[in-house]
Formats: sequence, structure tokens, C-alpha cells
Amino acid sequence: MKKTLNYLLGLSTLFAMSLTTSCEGPEGPVGQDGQNASEVCKECHNEEKHDSVDVQYASSIHFAGANVGYAGGRNDCAACHSHEGFLETQRTGRDTTAANIPIPTAISCNTCHDDHYSLDFENDGPDYAMRTREAVTLLIDGTSLDFEGNSNLCANCHQPRTPAPSSNDGTYTISSPHYGPHHGPQSTILEGMGGYELAGSASYPEPGTSTHRTGSSCNNCHMAPAADNNSTGGHTFVPNMASCTSCHTDASSFDINGVQTEVETMLGDLETELINASIINADGDLLDDSGAVLNYGSSLNLTVNEAGAFFNYETVLEDRSMGVHNPAYVKALLQNSLEVFN
Repeated sequence: MKKTLNYLLGLSTLFAMSLTTSCEGPEGPVGQDGQNASEVCKECHNEEKHDSVDVQYASSIHFAGANVGYAGGRNDCAACHSHEGFLETQRTGRDTTAANIPIPTAISCNTCHDDHYSLDFENDGPDYAMRTREAVTLLIDGTSLDFEGNSNLCANCHQPRTPAPSSNDGTYTISSPHYGPHHGPQSTILEGMGGYELAGSASYPEPGTSTHRTGSSCNNCHMAPAADNNSTGGHTFVPNMASCTSCHTDASSFDINGVQTEVETMLGDLETELINASIINADGDLLDDSGAVLNYGSSLNLTVNEAGAFFNYETVLEDRSMGVHNPAYVKALLQNSLEVFN
């Protein structure tokens, strides 16, 4: 048995030697050096870049986490008000978390950034390792909204939570003191949809036709190169004039062609009409049928057009761009809402 084992071991050694000697050939020519993969990574992943982004992000509203507490007490708020909620709902595809989050934390770097879709930056462009770039299903009506790029990540949260009012008999009852689209209708304003589209003298542009909607829209305007000692642009998400002058070369303010001035005036006029109609008070609080501030135990009964005019007021107010996101759509909403009271 021992002899047999030694014989087999000897054969295996000879076989291994024959493999190494029989495959050996003349040495080929020296190839051209390729690009060091780590050098590609270091274009973004370096200490200088990291420190700059940290400084910028520290001044952003996302970093402040002022409303992160909502995620601890309400699982329908957690998806956008906490890092943990956003990650969970991106995995599950749901619009709420399974449960309240005991210790929610604010939006951070790896809330929005995960793994690269592709490292072929030359052909595919830099994807910045966005956690998602998929089209977004809107909460208000199930419509699929696709900005075809990184801006889809923004649209997950920057969308309305409540649809515009509708009615079969022309009346509408508001029973929530927080009635309106919620605080993030930017994506639908940019698209040109989601408002209460009253018939009136102003026509509404086709959805998706706004100039600012094209390309990587959110990033182009809100993440221009950082400036002003890292207080605008980049990861502050605060636009600076470089966002505008790439197209509007002679612009000196965001009030290009007087759009913001015009929208602010129209919004003020609509606020006055809503106050005069006893729908809101001077502080912007909804009033119930008795004229008191609306609470969850009372109600405000309006025509659906009056409710729609208030909804449009809140939509434009909460968009916070004073018309910049979609001037034609915003001005049409306000003009036709004003005509409800005239």
C-alpha cells in the first residue's frame, strides 16, 4: 500500500512539472500601462473634496434635520424625515415604514449615495453613486414621473402628499388645519401638474415642457459649483447665480424677466382674496365656518373652486421658487385662482 501511495505521489509531481514546463514559451512584448483604477476614484474620493462637501452640507436644511422628530412618532413621515426611513422605503417600495423609528437620524451622505451604477464614467458619465435614479410613482395619483437622471432621487420626497380637491356637486369640505399639498411640491410644479387647474383666462402649458425641467434639472440649478465661501451651490443645495448665467448670460438676480416679482404680486393678491373671503386669517391659518381658526374638531365648507384656489395658493407658496421652477404653469394657476373671486 505504501509503495502504491509513493508511486501515485510521484506521478502527480511529474504531471505538475510537465504542466509548468510544457506551457512555458517566449516572453511577450511589454504592454502599455493602463490607468490606475485608484486614480480614477481619487478624483472624487479625496480629503480636499470630502472636507469641502462637509462644509457645504453642514449649512443645508437636509443636514439640520429640523423635522426629523416626525419620523419617530409617525411612520408615514419617516420616509422623508429620516435616514432610516428613506433607506427602508427604497428597499420595500412602500411609502411608509413598517413601524415608527425609535431613534431617527437626519438625512446624511449615505442616505442619497450608495453604490455606483457604472464605473465607465467615460461612456456613461459620472453617476455619483446615487441610491436611486428610478422613475417616481407620485403619491397623489400614481402617475410615474421620470426626470431621467439623478433628479429622480430628489422627487421621491419633493412631491405633494395631497391631491388637488375634486367634487361631484361643486362643494368641498376642509377638516384639517394642515390642508394643502404638504411642503414639497417642487417636482410636480417643475413638471407642470398637480395644481387645481381651474378654467380661466390663462391656459396651462403641457406637462413636461418647462425649460427648467430638462436634463438633470434639480442638480443643474441647486448644485452649481460651490461659491460664496461654500455657502451656496454644491451640497448646500442653495442656488447661486452661476446656476442662471450659464443660460441667462446677462442675469444679475434670480428675478429673471421679472418672473419672481410678478408671481410674488399675484400670490399676495390671492392671499388678500382668501382673507377677504374668510378662508384664511392674516397669519395664513385656515378658518372654520364660524370664523375661528380651523382645528380637527371643526370644518370649513367651500365651493370646490374656492378650495382649489386655496390649494393653489399653498402649492405656489410651498414651492418656494416664486415661479422660477415653471413660470408659465405657476402664473396660470394664480391667474385663474384670482378669477374665482372676481
